[in-house]
Amino acid sequence: MTRQKSRGLGRGLGALLGESRREEPVATSGAGEPSSSASGGATADTARGLGLRSLTIAEIKPDPLQPRRHFDEEALDELAASIAQRGVIQPIIVRPTDTGVFQLVAGERRWRAAQKAQLHEIPALVPIFPIARSWRWR
Repeated sequence: MTRQKSRGLGRGLGALLGESRREEPVATSGAGEPSSSASGGATADTARGLGLRSLTIAEIKPDPLQPRRHFDEEALDELAASIAQRGVIQPIIVRPTDTGVFQLVAGERRWRAAQKAQLHEIPALVPIFPIARSWRWR
């Protein structure tokens, strides 16, 4: 009797879900410069139709249809302090507009906090596909 190698329970999540590669977080230094993990060639996000870029704060405008209108100033101050110390860990998501600026899709709190932290640039995921393929349900 040969015993079959167990591939399921008792072997950890890697055995159940398969091995997955670990993705490094995208961060900027306090001066707004992308870290080395943000500048490395093609990533899984690029393959999914997203391009990682470093955009200036002035190039980004909030979505006028954003349902969230109130942002807690105290929470934004805390996030701004964290961003000033550690940088932006998760990039915002924007989409290009016909006017040459980018419209926020996700991450308005991070964008506002980056402004408070006086960053000049912020990491952003920009869709490579046309604007007509909107990400939102409207």
